[in-house]
Amino acid sequence: MNVSISDLTRLQEQNKEREKEIRRKRKKVEAFRGLPANLDLARLTLFQATQNSQDLTRVREGLLRRMVDD
Repeated sequence: MNVSISDLTRLQEQNKEREKEIRRKRKKVEAFRGLPANLDLARLTLFQATQNSQDLTRVREGLLRRMVDD
């Protein structure tokens, strides 16, 4: 079997594209890691995380206000 440099280059480019696709898919999967398999429990977890994020945002805003006022 004879393999040319252009064949190897083409295969290398295909591999790079596949690796990009795999990284993209892994990021999607990672976003769901830690969520329960049950959809209702996953929604509850998301709701709680959203509430926590909002609470932290309020704390940050309060601290920034105090820094400006001082």
